[in-house]
Parts: sequence; structure tokens; C-alpha cells
Amino acid sequence: MTPRFSIIIPLYNKKGLISKTIESVLSQTYLNFEIIVVDDGSTDGSIESISGLNDERLKLFRKENGGVSSARNYGIKKAEGQYVAFLDADDEYEISFLKNINLAIEQFPDADAFCTGFFKVRGREKLRSFNPDRYAKSPFLIEDFYSLWAIDSFFCASSIVVRKEYFQYHHKWFPEGESLGEDQEVWFHLAENGSLVHIPKALSKYNMMADENSLTSQRRVVEELPFITRLKKRKEGSSYIKSIDLFIEKYDLERAFNNARVGHKKKAIKLLLDNFRGRRFTKLKLMVLLAIIMPAKRG
Repeated sequence: MTPRFSIIIPLYNKKGLISKTIESVLSQTYLNFEIIVVDDGSTDGSIESISGLNDERLKLFRKENGGVSSARNYGIKKAEGQYVAFLDADDEYEISFLKNINLAIEQFPDADAFCTGFFKVRGREKLRSFNPDRYAKSPFLIEDFYSLWAIDSFFCASSIVVRKEYFQYHHKWFPEGESLGEDQEVWFHLAENGSLVHIPKALSKYNMMADENSLTSQRRVVEELPFITRLKKRKEGSSYIKSIDLFIEKYDLERAFNNARVGHKKKAIKLLLDNFRGRRFTKLKLMVLLAIIMPAKRG
């Protein structure tokens, strides 16, 4: 029987976490799925730590290290399911994640992607992600993606499922060689060219600890990421130009804040001045000003 879902797990040096991640899939109340673990050149024995798991739905693949996008693309090509999901090797599903996704597919059979809210987990702290419609009780189509994304992300890579045919039809893949924001390149393509259904429940857990040392310890200038540069280049031809501008303004202000925190004050000041007009994001602008005035964080 063809699996309904292919759960793609890119794996790189997560020996102490991967077993729990896989268990969160095997514990699903919806059972028609396969798990594709793509070991991306781990050196800590990650793949060996799960080789003893005995379930015919679990498939293990090895490849040379090429980054998370390379592993996801590899997994899509190996997938036999109608829909592909992307679960990071240190994240987890709630027990009814696939069940709720499948119910949404039955309600919106022509949609290209289905997502849920998620929990941001940092140690014992567990916070729910932004809910784009707190009054909604059932799945609904996202109408203006960028205006909502400018408020906050309402799903993550570990809480979305995409029709496999979408990647093949559009020849759209995760950009290889990029390690920050690379998944948003695909979500933006879906927002502009496909249809996305949101389920107003938090049904996955995103491990925030993995990102804790990305800024303050490295103290590098926080440059504009490639997916934003590409978005800026194509926005003029988009029907979502106003909401894209809103999202980019917030992104640049957040980048100003992060640069100020690690000591790159001139970069922060320029970004703030470029986005200072108007009454939007007043609180964020004040945070940037305070970060510029205060001493930089030490790693």
C-alpha cells in the first residue's frame, strides 16, 4: 500500500535526540506513513544508534554531508508517500499530528500544503507559536501569508506537510548550500504559487536550544540572508507587494537589533534609519535603540 505520508528526517550528529524524534512518529494515532531518515554524514554514531529499531516503515539512508537542504531534497526523491513532511532530528510530533493533517486533507483535497502551530521548547519552557486566527476552530486557507508572517511564524519546518507533486511540478527544491532560512524559500514559493491550509492547533515541538549559540557566541555581522535578497528582487511583480514590504521591514529591524546586540552598532543604526519612518513596529524600533545604546553582549 502506498503510504499517505513520508516523514523526512535530516540527520546530522543528533545521537542523543534522534531516537526520541523517531518515537514521536511511531507513536502517531494515524498509521499510514513511512519514515525516511537521511544521515547527512554524521560522525557521532547517530545512524548506528537507531539501526536496531525494528519497524518496516523506517528507512535509513546515508549520504555525504551536504547540509540540511541537500538531505531534505534527497529524502523527497526517495519518498513514496503522497505527501512529504519534514521533521528535524531534534524536534517531535504530538501524538495526533498526522491524524489532524489527514482530516484537513479530506476537507481541502486540492490544497498544496497543510501546517499546524507548534510549541517552542527551551529546556522546561514551552511556548505556543503565533496563531493567525485565534477564533478559528477548524482548518482554514491562508489568504495573505506575508502580512501574517510579518507578525510571527505560525508554523515551522517540523509542522508542515506538502504534496509531493508540488516539488516535482514546480521544480522547486530546498536551496542547497544555505543553512539559515533555507526552508522559508520553499514556504514563500507556496505562499505565492500554491495554497496553504492552517490547522489552529499546536501539534509539534520545536527545540529552541539548537539555535541558542548562533548570534552572541560568533559575534559576526548579521547579514541579509539569501532568501530575503531573492524575495526583494521578485516583490515588484507580486500581488502581495504591500504585505511583503511589511515583512521585509520587520526582518530588517530584527537584523538591526541582532547586530546591535553583538556590537555592530553602525550596521544596526543604518538598518534602523532605513526603516524608521511610519508607525509600524514601534516597540521593535525602541528595542533596537536600546540595544544600540547598551553595551554589546559578550559571547
